[in-house]
Amino acid sequence: MRFVAVSAALLLAAAHALLAADLIEPTRTLDDSGKAEGKLAVFSEPPALLVSLDGVSLGKTPTSLHGVKPGIHQLRVATSETAIIIEPGQTMIISLYKGSFIKIPEPAEESANPPATEVTSTPESEPSHAPSDEIELPTLDPVERLRMLGHF
Repeated sequence: MRFVAVSAALLLAAAHALLAADLIEPTRTLDDSGKAEGKLAVFSEPPALLVSLDGVSLGKTPTSLHGVKPGIHQLRVATSETAIIIEPGQTMIISLYKGSFIKIPEPAEESANPPATEVTSTPESEPSHAPSDEIELPTLDPVERLRMLGHF
């Protein structure tokens, strides 16, 4: 019986020691498990307007921020404010133009191996006068298009 009493006392002392020890804070929670952070790029016309996200100043436009937690955020550019949704692992590009927020789609990633196109030639003596069915236009990402139009 004495052995059981000593074991119980040791067990109780060990439990008190564990409860009094400093605990290590968790590094992840169930809410953010597996979610990649997003990115935010903010432009404006005119440039150099103050930007804040969830009340925290980010500087002046144009600006970008890496490591934005996915979810709903409040974006403020100068005196205009809007709610935005940052998707995990995605970049949101947004611009304030004439008092309105414009979401600019991410440029599509081009394939590393573009599809091969068949090239046919006509003899030099017989020039082809048939109109081409395909017109190849240069592709520009949306931000570059806005810059060319003078919006940035």
